[in-house]
Amino acid sequence: MDIQIIPKDVSLTLADQTYIRNRLYFGLAGDNRQVDSAQVSLCAIPGFESESMHHCRVDVQLSNGHSLIGDSSESDIYVAIDRAVSRSCTRLASSGEFRYRSPGQSASTAFRENHLPSAA
Repeated sequence: MDIQIIPKDVSLTLADQTYIRNRLYFGLAGDNRQVDSAQVSLCAIPGFESESMHHCRVDVQLSNGHSLIGDSSESDIYVAIDRAVSRSCTRLASSGEFRYRSPGQSASTAFRENHLPSAA
């Protein structure tokens, strides 16, 4: 999965970028063949009384040409990232494009298959 991070008016450290990549990787089930790419846009929204907000938009491109968008605006940038990724994951799961586990498959097996790299 190709991940692009586009900060606008927000400075991100390497640790911040790694956090975003990991959150997307685990949230979108890492090796899911349905997801081609994800683009994360972050920006600061100036507010009154020095109370700024951070906006995060996650645009997920699927292999069938469809796209899913999740966005969130919060005062804490990490909360904005988590909620935007969470909304994208929810939309992906509810769209019928993706299933976290097959019928009869245990949750732990599904987690290993969807989130952990294969041993090959």
